[in-house]
Amino acid sequence: MIEVVNFFQAMFMFTNAAPVSLKKPEVKLAVALKGEALELAAVADEEMNNGRTTQTLSLEAQTSEKRRIFAEIAVWHHNRAAEKYTKAAARFEEAGRVHIKKIHGFNAKALEMRQRAAEANAAVNALNEFLKQN
Repeated sequence: MIEVVNFFQAMFMFTNAAPVSLKKPEVKLAVALKGEALELAAVADEEMNNGRTTQTLSLEAQTSEKRRIFAEIAVWHHNRAAEKYTKAAARFEEAGRVHIKKIHGFNAKALEMRQRAAEANAAVNALNEFLKQN
């Protein structure tokens, strides 16, 4: 009987030692950071689309002057997209540090944003090579 009582007393002791749950302001902060990151990602997606469009226009242009102008515009759009993706990744990482329970999800989104930023930087490098050739 004593073992049973000790068992239940131990259960109650360990429930008091459970990790502290998040407080309301921390959850609000994480939600705000996630919202900001999603807005930055949406702007970056739009900039990538604009960059791809102007890159296509550059490749289809008839004169070298038009090719150069469209390529420079595409470089600007891709640079802006890379910047926004990098900021979005930072916001997702910060949200993960605040909201520990969802850290894996936030870190996965941050990794995705960093990969997109790398794609944008690769497009910038390709366009810079194109500009050097023309």
